[in-house]
Amino acid sequence: MEQIKKEDINFVITDLDDTIWDWLEMWYQSFMPYLNRIVEETGININILKKEFKALHEKYGTTEMSFIYKELPSINQSFYPIFEEVVDGKKSILHEYNSNKKNNLTAYEGVIDTLKFIKNQGSKIVAFTESNVFLPSIVLNT
Repeated sequence: MEQIKKEDINFVITDLDDTIWDWLEMWYQSFMPYLNRIVEETGININILKKEFKALHEKYGTTEMSFIYKELPSINQSFYPIFEEVVDGKKSILHEYNSNKKNNLTAYEGVIDTLKFIKNQGSKIVAFTESNVFLPSIVLNT
């Protein structure tokens, strides 16, 4: 068997979610404050919201839809401003939710150093995700 030389490796392909970073932890640390804030601002029972979110997550096959609140049966249009605008000096619910996603998405220990090493060896890194591209592209470009 021929030995592979490191100069023969042109690129490395990797998945992002739960390979480079802990996606589930990021999701939990952003979704729970999002859900709790909706309950706090609207007074809608948390169990009703959980059932409605679950149905929509199953319908679309993803939990990564920031504007899904517009399809929640218990959220009427009169609540939309608290999701989209600063109200009473508070960040909008969506701003807070997206900030929490960005702030809670961190690479596993040693991953960044390993990726830098691969890049410094002259290899390209190709990252794959089935997630909404918006958040990973922000993180990868910072």
